[in-house]
Amino acid sequence: MIPHPREAPNAAVLLARTREAIFPLPRWALFPEVANETGMDLPELRRADAIAVLTTPGEGWVFVALEVKRSRADLARELAEPEKAAVHDRICERRFLVVPSPWKDYLPGRRALSALPDGCGLIEAGAGGAVVVVPAVPHAVDEPPRGFLQALYRAAAAAGERLERDDVVAAGVPLVPIVRYLSRGRGACGRGHELVLQLLKKSQNPPRAWPCLACHEGLPAERAVVLAALEGATEEDLAAYLRAIDHRAAQVVPDVGALRAERRGA
Repeated sequence: MIPHPREAPNAAVLLARTREAIFPLPRWALFPEVANETGMDLPELRRADAIAVLTTPGEGWVFVALEVKRSRADLARELAEPEKAAVHDRICERRFLVVPSPWKDYLPGRRALSALPDGCGLIEAGAGGAVVVVPAVPHAVDEPPRGFLQALYRAAAAAGERLERDDVVAAGVPLVPIVRYLSRGRGACGRGHELVLQLLKKSQNPPRAWPCLACHEGLPAERAVVLAALEGATEEDLAAYLRAIDHRAAQVVPDVGALRAERRGA
């Protein structure tokens, strides 16, 4: 009986070890979460866990697709549906499956490596780094279509935004709870500030917290967030908002009654 693999590191850790050992800068640039197109409802829309791009001059476009598999079941699903990789195989001259160490926990059996798709390589990523267990076989590819290059640039920008967000939090900007989602990619904190959220996948669950520079700087609530709260308010909420408005108006408007009468007359 082969024991089930223990809890594996998350995909970001496995990709970081793979980048450092096999696709290091400056020869390679590795981008996580890259789709083959930029649309949302395309019939062949697929997303690779990462794409490595060769950046040395004079060698043209060279792309390598990476798929991270953190469990035996996830790997089994990938091996059972090789057609899912076809869209990236048309663009990427090599493809690797990346699994945690030891790889034999994820591909058990004497003929385990024969289960890999033709030409597909295998990378084992562990605490000591990453190693190529099975080299990927290069194959002829098409010229990268415009949609793929746009998706690659989008992934690069998203990765940069994640780094910027981490730097912002490290600089002392608070990570605040999101109390309302205004639309896809937009949320609001409890102090009425709009937050622009970076969501890469249509199915991705929105985050529960986000850094808020407006909170850090003590800025007032934004009108768009306040109006959105009013649209979805219950009668009890509206009553509470009216009391708060009356209280605030009494502080900043000398004669609230006259102002209301003037507006009713208008």
